[in-house]
Amino acid sequence: MAKKRKTDPELLVVGNLLNRPRPELCSNLEDNEFLVAVPEPRKYSEIRPLLLTCAFDLHLHDRGSVSFPITMTSSPERRETLFDSGQEVPTKTANLNETIWNALRESWGLTGDLHGDDAKNLAKGIARVCLAICHSPAYELEHKESLAQDWAHIPIPRQKDVFARLCSSGDQIAVLLNPIIDARSTIKTILGSSANTLAVASRDGGGSVRSNDMVVAYSFSGNATGGWRSRQPTESESSIIPSGAETGDLYINDHIFFRNVPSTVWEYELGGYPVIKEWLAYRDSGRRPDTALTLEETDHLRGMIQRIAALLALHEKLNALYEQVCTDCFRNEELGLI
Repeated sequence: MAKKRKTDPELLVVGNLLNRPRPELCSNLEDNEFLVAVPEPRKYSEIRPLLLTCAFDLHLHDRGSVSFPITMTSSPERRETLFDSGQEVPTKTANLNETIWNALRESWGLTGDLHGDDAKNLAKGIARVCLAICHSPAYELEHKESLAQDWAHIPIPRQKDVFARLCSSGDQIAVLLNPIIDARSTIKTILGSSANTLAVASRDGGGSVRSNDMVVAYSFSGNATGGWRSRQPTESESSIIPSGAETGDLYINDHIFFRNVPSTVWEYELGGYPVIKEWLAYRDSGRRPDTALTLEETDHLRGMIQRIAALLALHEKLNALYEQVCTDCFRNEELGLI
C-alpha cells in the first residue's frame, strides 16, 4: 500500500455544486470556473479532475462528479447609483477555506480578503495545482489506494515560483481537457509540428477519403474491441511515441482509418471511461446505422487524439514537479488544517 506523505494537506473549499440537485448552479455559472472531481474513485482514471468553464453533468465521472466553483456568488448587495437607488449587485467570493487563505496570504505577501483579486487568483491557482498534481502518474501510483477512501490530498509548495510552474502546467491541462476551448496553440507548444502526423484520415491502398466514407461500421460499444490495429511507428512518427510504446491505425470500417494513433492515446481513460472508444461507441453502427461522421465530428475526433497525446507528453514534467513540491511544502498545521 502506498504510504501517504505526512506533508500532504487536504485542499478544503467552502462548498460544492454537483453532489445533489442544485438550482444555485445557475447563479454561479457565468464567468466562473469549476474544478470537477470525484471522491473515493472506484476506477484509476477517476483520480484525474477537470477544470471547466461551462455547464456539465454528473456523468463526466463514472462514479458521479462533484463540482467546486472557483468563486461563489453571495446574496446580492443593494447599492445606490446615479440612476437607480436600489440596484442589486451580486458579489463574488473566492471559494477558499478562510484559514488556508489567511496562512497563504501571510506567507506570500498577499492582500485583501476573500472578496479581493489576490484571493480569487489564488483560488484559480490552487485549482490548476490540483490538475497538475492529480494528472501526474507518480502521484496516481503513490496514492492510488488512499484515494479510493478519501479526497485527493494536495501538497502546496512553500515557494511561489514552484506554485507558478504548477499553475502553468495545470493551465495547459485545463485547456487540453476543456472541449469548448480551442487547444491548437497549446497542442503546438507541447508537440510542435509532430501533431500534424496524428490521426490522419486515410484509405486502405491510398486515395482520397470522401465524406460518405466515414461510416463507423465497427462496434466500439461495451466489450467490443473496435478497430485499432497496432504497428511500429515510422521515423517521422516516432518523435511523439513514448519509449516502449507503439502506434497503430484506428479503423472505423474495412477501408477507412485514422493513421498514427499511439497505443497510449487509444488506451487513455478519463473519469472511468476509455475516451476515444467511448466517443466512437455513441457513433458506431449500433446506434447510427449507415450514418457517416460529419466533417465537424471527424475534426473533433482528430482534435481529441491530439489533445490526449499532448497531455501524455506532459507526464514527465508533471512527475518532476510533483517530486519537487513534496520536498518543500506546507504542513497541515501551518495551514490551520489540524
